[in-house]
Amino acid sequence: MREILRAASAAEAVRLKKENPGAFWLAGGTELLRLGGTAGPEAILIDLSAALDRTIRVEDGCLSIGALASFEDVVASASTPAWLKEAAMYMANFTTRCQARVAGDVCSFRDDAYLVPGLLAAGASLLIEGEGKVDLLDFIHARRADRLVTSILVPLDAVVRVKRIARSSSTHSALNAAYGPCGYYALVNGTGLVTADEVASASYVDDLTGSAAYKRYIASECLSILKEVAR
Repeated sequence: MREILRAASAAEAVRLKKENPGAFWLAGGTELLRLGGTAGPEAILIDLSAALDRTIRVEDGCLSIGALASFEDVVASASTPAWLKEAAMYMANFTTRCQARVAGDVCSFRDDAYLVPGLLAAGASLLIEGEGKVDLLDFIHARRADRLVTSILVPLDAVVRVKRIARSSSTHSALNAAYGPCGYYALVNGTGLVTADEVASASYVDDLTGSAAYKRYIASECLSILKEVAR
């Protein structure tokens, strides 16, 4: 049976994580608690519902998204750029959008994350408890599960174009891609993060979302299409 530790603040959540290195952060729970999800039946969960906030506001030229903001919060906010709303709406199920958290999309390091390519293309950064401001790309490369994201900062002047390719709106994506001022980023199922320079050479794999050849093709085509529409 899972044990749930309830943190009253971000600092307390970090302390609980240090005391329980194998514990998982629990926010929306769409990844951890699903059937076959990351957290097994004996996992320790650190509940963040009282430790973080879900406020979405504009400050210093950025959209500041609280770590507990849901996908639907992003869609509903009048301050959210159109491209980010479009990326959030790729999560087609309304109930799931209300449950899934923006920070969870970033911190799960999944190959089919909805928002990460657009955030990278926009030059987004993160605020991390005990560290301060960290570049999103550096955070993804580090892949450290012990760091607690408190908010996501998205430059409001970034012009970004996004694209998702999947068999249907409710299946795992073969590719989520975006092009913006910081370049082209694609998350390809089974491959991970691919940049413009890596499109031709990345190690694509065959799986249920498509063949390796198909993924190489759509990664290349999306780069061309998104660059063109971004002009």
